Amino acid sequence: MATAPAASVRTVVHPVARLLLGSGTLRPDARTALQGEGILLLEEGLRGHVTRRHWRAPGERATWRRDWIRAVLVVTRGRLAVHGRRGPLVNVPWADPRMASLTITADGRGLLIVADAGLFHRSRSGGFEVLVRPADPVRSLELILLQAGIHGHRVGG
Repeated sequence: MATAPAASVRTVVHPVARLLLGSGTLRPDARTALQGEGILLLEEGLRGHVTRRHWRAPGERATWRRDWIRAVLVVTRGRLAVHGRRGPLVNVPWADPRMASLTITADGRGLLIVADAGLFHRSRSGGFEVLVRPADPVRSLELILLQAGIHGHRVGG
């Protein structure tokens, strides 16, 4: 059965936003690694934010903190990833049992991924939310749920 080519969307980022938030593009090494898994959806230059609640990490503490980002949303045959300026914000293989702990929803604001930081980093605690605004959040969510279902996980939401 032939597969459809990966959907790829790239938006133009204003130069000032690029300086403050990053370009929202994948680094070449990350792109190569993800291409090896078979990219199904790739959207770059997405606006969004990361919200941390009751956050504790080495050198960081916050009851509530929001950072604006430019991000990349990637869905492959092997994982869900959202990359920001400094690397992956979300990077969970479909076969990872922690995938079931994510809450992923879509609405008019965008695609929202909510998780407990302690599940992914031993030195961190608290909740974090990553919101990105893909061209079609509902379609992106459907693809994520389809891929998670193929690998036997139910993603919360």
